[in-house]
Amino acid sequence: MKKNIYNLSRYILYLVRSILNNSLKKNYFFGTLCAEMGLDRIKLNPLRLDHIRIIQNPDLVDEDILGLANYINNEKLIICSNNELLINFISNVLKKKFKLFSSKNLNINKKIKYGINIDKKYIFDQIKNDTFIIDDFGFFADLPKRKKITLLSKLIIKSDKYYIYKYYKGRLFKINSENENNYYLISENKKLDSIKKSKISAFSSIKSFELFPFDLCYESILPHVDEFILGIDTSSFNKKRRILLKNFLSKTKYKNKIKPVYINFKTNIYKNFKSQGRWIANINNYLLNFCSGEYCFYIQADEFNNDKKLRKKLKKLIKQGVDEINFKFSHYIFNLFTVRDPKKVSYEKAIRFFKNQSYQSIYDGYNFRKNEYITSVKKIDTGFTILHLSYILAGKNKLKSNFSKKDGLFHNLTTQKEWLRNIFPIQSKDITNDIKKFKYLNSSSELIKASKENSRLLEKLFKK
Repeated sequence: MKKNIYNLSRYILYLVRSILNNSLKKNYFFGTLCAEMGLDRIKLNPLRLDHIRIIQNPDLVDEDILGLANYINNEKLIICSNNELLINFISNVLKKKFKLFSSKNLNINKKIKYGINIDKKYIFDQIKNDTFIIDDFGFFADLPKRKKITLLSKLIIKSDKYYIYKYYKGRLFKINSENENNYYLISENKKLDSIKKSKISAFSSIKSFELFPFDLCYESILPHVDEFILGIDTSSFNKKRRILLKNFLSKTKYKNKIKPVYINFKTNIYKNFKSQGRWIANINNYLLNFCSGEYCFYIQADEFNNDKKLRKKLKKLIKQGVDEINFKFSHYIFNLFTVRDPKKVSYEKAIRFFKNQSYQSIYDGYNFRKNEYITSVKKIDTGFTILHLSYILAGKNKLKSNFSKKDGLFHNLTTQKEWLRNIFPIQSKDITNDIKKFKYLNSSSELIKASKENSRLLEKLFKK
């Protein structure tokens, strides 16, 4: 009941906004440009909450749909739905072939064939081994006796033969969790481990090993956590990157804590997205399924912790029942004693520590948000800092990568020239000695060397 009232109030809010900003009228005549979903104009259904939400603000995404990129792989696919946004995304962005069953005529690509008012028995007969089924109609009260069937359904089924999870915006949750959800994921295979009380799981994802001081940054957080889930992109994991990872694993003091997860990040599907960095949030939400800690700590491959008492502080707050901790960021830029002006950065704080079963990654992965149906949250907003070692190591190559027209994180958002113009560097605490403490790792000496070499570039920026 509480969820229904909340959703009704949201629907009314979005409907009013769409009328006031004229987007409802535009959707009716021309469709809505869903650039943040990697799609062209689609005539969305204003009677659906998930559609009216995007109609009134096309810069939003449907995270339930977006998250499916990590779950729909090489299986055969059956879709029972009238959701044009879902169908267009799977067809045009994921480039997946599927059998589609609907209850009405749909506004989709004419090349997509589908059946209308097909009976349940007929659909049941179409299911083969290794099939992923999306069921918006509640056709399936049980799964057929075939191997490797996965069902994403609006309705929960009662069965002792399958693992059943709540699916919410790309994340899986235990069926007995407090989280509200829009789908249930039913599978023959176990997808989540048991959550261990007071345990801390760190996690991160990495693609371009050579562009980041990943060994140094990961090592800085490993003493303070119980396990480290490391997502590695299989599509770009070449010989050079394999060697860099192997070198780190041979030198780290905490190898036993590190648990690699190899997955195709599918960054190519985001090339038409307004924000190509959406893949980071999507992968983060998938990696959270591998975290067995009651609490999670997120760190990116260029984020460094120099707080030696961090674990002690975190354990104290865990006992107090904290839900999230906002970390302040110092954005070191090009060298180890210059930061971007805090008053002019895109973000000065972000959630980096949170309760596992209550949060999901958002936007381009820099921040997290509690499940929107959870109202009571205990927050900590001061006392914790992350040092962002931005563009110090391999600065020129990183800039080239981030502004690449192929899959650069900033390509659709701004230009390299404009980005450099808005650096606004100021002098800060020199952290060279903090970096030297990790001299047994490759990035330590490389960062110090790069910091000195980049000083000339900073001099030019200061003159401007």
